[in-house]
Amino acid sequence: MSGQYGNATASMSPSAERAATLYEKIREQYNRRARSHLRRQIENIVANTEQQLTALCDVGGSTSVALNDYTDKITESVVKLKQLGNELGQPFLLFVAGVGKAGKSTLINALLEQKAAEIGKVPKTWKVDVYQGEDRQDKAEIRYRDGTICRKTVQAIEQELADEEEKRKQSERLVASELSRIKEIAGDDTDLLEEKKRELQKHHLYRSPVVEVRWPLAPKGVLEKFRLVDTPGLVQEGFFENIEENAVEYYSKADGVIWLLTADVLADIGPREEMGKILARFGNRTGNIIAIVNQVDKVRKNGGADAVARVMENAREKYGDLFSEILPFSAHEAFCGAIEADQAKIDASGINVLRGAIERRFVTRAQSVQVQSKTSGVAGIVADIMEVTGAYIAKREAAEAKRRNYEKNWETDIEAFSKQSRTSIENCFSAQIEKIRRNAIAYENTLWDLPDEQRNAFINDKICERRSFEAAVDRLRKDRYVRLDSLTQAHKRASAFAEFPLLAAKGFLTRAGTGKEKMASFRVEDSSFGENEAGLMVGGGAALASCAALGPIGLLAFFVIETDFGKAAVKALAKMFTNLPEKIVTQYQGQIAKDKIGLVQEENEWGAAARKEVEAIREKTFCNVIAPSEHIVDILARMRQIYDAART
Repeated sequence: MSGQYGNATASMSPSAERAATLYEKIREQYNRRARSHLRRQIENIVANTEQQLTALCDVGGSTSVALNDYTDKITESVVKLKQLGNELGQPFLLFVAGVGKAGKSTLINALLEQKAAEIGKVPKTWKVDVYQGEDRQDKAEIRYRDGTICRKTVQAIEQELADEEEKRKQSERLVASELSRIKEIAGDDTDLLEEKKRELQKHHLYRSPVVEVRWPLAPKGVLEKFRLVDTPGLVQEGFFENIEENAVEYYSKADGVIWLLTADVLADIGPREEMGKILARFGNRTGNIIAIVNQVDKVRKNGGADAVARVMENAREKYGDLFSEILPFSAHEAFCGAIEADQAKIDASGINVLRGAIERRFVTRAQSVQVQSKTSGVAGIVADIMEVTGAYIAKREAAEAKRRNYEKNWETDIEAFSKQSRTSIENCFSAQIEKIRRNAIAYENTLWDLPDEQRNAFINDKICERRSFEAAVDRLRKDRYVRLDSLTQAHKRASAFAEFPLLAAKGFLTRAGTGKEKMASFRVEDSSFGENEAGLMVGGGAALASCAALGPIGLLAFFVIETDFGKAAVKALAKMFTNLPEKIVTQYQGQIAKDKIGLVQEENEWGAAARKEVEAIREKTFCNVIAPSEHIVDILARMRQIYDAART
């Protein structure tokens, strides 16, 4: 059946043929200029973008998760642009797309007039298969995500694909198992589960470097004029597939598309919505698409021609706004008819009508359609670059606003804590002074009667209650330390930027712990009231003060102080002129003033250390997730240059 996509001028008159030839020359010249112009546009975009990507890498693109992710996406878009540029002038790429098991493989085999696509197998979502006519079929071409192209034997590529598929399946099993485990823990927290799913998909689901294989086949059937591309189905089983993203990527490369619908799923709204999203990404351009409703042989068998007519009417009603041409088709009859040389099956299948549509839409206008398709593909990829750069700029601005808010909240809380802490210290020491005053008043007579050598211990133990005060201060310090540590840890968690914040907040991501300093106990020095000071306070010192107040009589009393009567007289006189409780309080206040200053200083040191910890976490995680702070201005400028270059 070779020559079905042949020369359209074969039956023309000489004058019409000359006119057609002239028209073709003009159109070829126009298309050549259009290809050259488009190629230059692609080269300019690629050169400008690669220059900025290199600069971004130099300022830390590989150390920040978000920046690295976005630059990776832009890099992949650059690779796609290069591929589109290389495809200009190459044989027409005719894509076959459709729902998961719509009979694409059977359609492809019918168009190829040979069995190439594996029937009944679920298509791989991580690659496309391109069939191209070649005289030698011993080697195929395998293409990788980074743009690398290798020619290997067919057997070597088949083994490599089998290995890649096994890696994919193993990772899918592990990821599914981990997700199931998390579901048991998280329960109905759908947001958490979605974030966990994204984390597993990004970091644990195997992503093959292989994106395309070009298989050599005998140049017959559709391969006389085209390269035929088998794409993954629009609807696949499995919750890890981003089918829309894959389909957009494939469609951006397509010169022409045969879009396969099935009679039994026309009412399904899912494929209809996905198609609409994909076409919208390319300006709803459908002039290079032929839609076919497959499996009409089953409809015909059950309800005859009227049933087929109703199905087609339904298809045009539901999809007429997307596709201008929708044809009935039976891939099974077309393939069997070709293999069995059964003309009746071939005629009934609709393959001849499809070939006519391909001839009309693609063969006679191949070059202009290709230029239009590649232009549309470039526009779609450029839109992706603009979307990615715009998304990163928006993400960075949102993150910067969060960072400022985190810093403001932390400063508010740490200042409030410091103020409360200083108040607590002041209250603690004021309460101790009041306790000493009460005790000194209560034990004043006892103090006057105590010998000097016992008085110091009595003041420390009974009046100042030194051990009790030390314990109270230790409790205060421990409480403030625990509260500050709790506040610090809470703000470290709240201020930390995370790629998956819900997982981090819920404890599903590992966080490095922080050690706690050993806190020494608080001690009041034993020398607060030495024996000499205590003795002078109520003994000889008080007597001297009294004697000075009494003049000569007082001096006389001084000389009889060692007698019982003298001691009693001195005591009586001292009590009259000495406020012993206030003397004790005044002496104690001076002693513990430096201890209070020390506690406030310690509090300030703790606060400074806490500020340093929170700031370090905030800045380090911002750098790790968003971008290095010291380079953010340069990074944003280069991202905007990428955006502007793509837009123009």
